[in-house]
Amino acid sequence: MKVGKSIRVLTLGSGIAQGIMLIGVLVLSRLYSPSDFGVYAVTLGFATVASGTSSFRYEMTILLPKHDGVSQLALRLSFLITTVTNVLGTTVVVLMVVTGSLGAFWLVVPITSFFNSILNIGSFLQNRQKRYARIVGIQIARSAFFVASAIFASWLEFEGNGLVGAMLLSMALPAIFLLVTDFRRANAFVGLTQTRRLIFWAMKQRKFIFYTTPAVFINNLASQAPIFLLSAFVGIGAAGYYMMIQRVMIAPMTLISGAVNTVYLQSVTSRLANGEAIYDFTKSLVRKFFFPGLGLAGLMMMAFQFDFLEGIFGDQWLGIDALSLVMIPAFCISFVAKSIAGFSVLGRNEIGLFYQLILLISVSAAIVISMSITQSWLLIFSSISLALSLCFLGQSLAILTISKNMDQSTER
Repeated sequence: MKVGKSIRVLTLGSGIAQGIMLIGVLVLSRLYSPSDFGVYAVTLGFATVASGTSSFRYEMTILLPKHDGVSQLALRLSFLITTVTNVLGTTVVVLMVVTGSLGAFWLVVPITSFFNSILNIGSFLQNRQKRYARIVGIQIARSAFFVASAIFASWLEFEGNGLVGAMLLSMALPAIFLLVTDFRRANAFVGLTQTRRLIFWAMKQRKFIFYTTPAVFINNLASQAPIFLLSAFVGIGAAGYYMMIQRVMIAPMTLISGAVNTVYLQSVTSRLANGEAIYDFTKSLVRKFFFPGLGLAGLMMMAFQFDFLEGIFGDQWLGIDALSLVMIPAFCISFVAKSIAGFSVLGRNEIGLFYQLILLISVSAAIVISMSITQSWLLIFSSISLALSLCFLGQSLAILTISKNMDQSTER
């Protein structure tokens, strides 16, 4: 499948999934309060941080081998590691619940982490096989399950726990489907006891343990830092506002950038394996999607100026348009940056780790400093937007520089 056609399939499918989610959020905003969304945001944040590193990111190595037999080894290793780590995590949480250190509610975090990890591994498996229709099919199913489950839970008056339960169900059902179909077809359960081969692949790709795993952990922590810090120091309602703004803005942004990045990772991996240039390809993607980002920014600015979100979400979301307005720069720059994100496939895992550390420190510092100066939500959200904008811009420039240097080294 050609790059253009692949992007169209992913964009259309992601658009349907995001459309379902966006329409669903419009409905759910009237059924659940900002505090309910805050509880959901915090729970999802912990599960995201846990699942992002539970496989030590070995699922990314599924894309690297030339031969499918070796990629199956990468699949088995990532599946084995994520199963073991999530079982250990669940055991720790159970012990903490039994001793009274945590409430039983927190058991949802390691369980959700496991199912989300399976979805991540499945996505890389499908990417290698260029089964992009399957990727977007899973995305659509997740969105539909979440919205339907959350509406049903509201009818049963589960309140904030309804969103959390919908989150778990929307990940569990597609993950179980992948385990029964794609994982079995790809022999993911075969040879899990072949310790020698698994250790060989683990050591050969050890950069993913020492650099990529910490980088992803820090990245997830940085992306969830506003949620955690806002809920701890400002209030769970502020976390709910931030979560809702993310949902509204991420929908149009990831519609294209997520699809582009999926194809970008596969294309760059293939070009590197064949000794082809990657800088011009990367630069062309940046140019191609820079102006659509500006267009989306303009549309959002006009909508938020006229209190578009308040009119849709209702009186309990008063002031959300002003907060969304100051977040536009961050999300627009991330639109381009996330399209070409991929330090690991360029073999610069250590730079990816350093970048994620800077991102975490910058975002956390912006929140802490702004909160020490003012209690104004508008200024706090503005500080978050500024920190994210600078970091995303630096990421894009770094990817372009690395690509150019790699091409020059190849020519020599």
